[in-house]
Amino acid sequence: MTTLQDRLAECLEIIENGEDLDIALDRFPGWEAELRPLVETAVALRRVAPSTPPENFRANLRYRLVNEAKKPKTRWSLRWNWQSMVLRTVTVLVALCILGTGTMVASADSLPDSPLFSFKLAGEQAQVRVTLNRAQRQRLRVFLVEKRMNEVAAMLRSQGRLNERAIVLLGRETEAALLDLETNPDKSSVAPLEKMIVLLQRQEKLLQRAQRLAPPRLQPTVIRAMGLIMGFQARAQLALERARGE
Repeated sequence: MTTLQDRLAECLEIIENGEDLDIALDRFPGWEAELRPLVETAVALRRVAPSTPPENFRANLRYRLVNEAKKPKTRWSLRWNWQSMVLRTVTVLVALCILGTGTMVASADSLPDSPLFSFKLAGEQAQVRVTLNRAQRQRLRVFLVEKRMNEVAAMLRSQGRLNERAIVLLGRETEAALLDLETNPDKSSVAPLEKMIVLLQRQEKLLQRAQRLAPPRLQPTVIRAMGLIMGFQARAQLALERARGE
């Protein structure tokens, strides 16, 4: 039975061979309404950042898709099949189009006030999703926390550039990393947790600086972020003790 995923792959291959998007879609009568938004997303992303993903990325992606395909489908899961397929497909397209040879090809240096920053975030989240090794994923999450901190610091150096989005994203990235690290921590979690504790100490000082320099409209956001730090630090320390077997 032909699926939307099959049709999408065929349509993208036709476009890659030089065919016009509308003409390519005409070859799939009855599928255009579902295919068009996905195909247009893929084409737009490839124009922004054409690249060839590294072999280890492709291998991880193939492994994940094959295992997903092998999962038995229940009546309940079938209700969500189309929506989940769209989500997985868009995630894969973002990853294929933005990730290059181990780094972001486009928008690598963009900050939260840049129009390209959403592409940067999408590429990072795609990389997290296809990193199957738990230890590698945890290290990646800690690295992303440090990136968000560096972005806030960079915006602070440019007077008046810091915005609410940068502070909120720093908190979300920190929360996501902690959730991963504190879930059944083991010996492989020790190093990233130690790094996380150091980053949280730096993050506290960074937010104190932000509170001094941020305009009045951002003060409530910065204060809320500072209020979370103590809890983050306690959670990281507890997870570290569990990882060490203490």
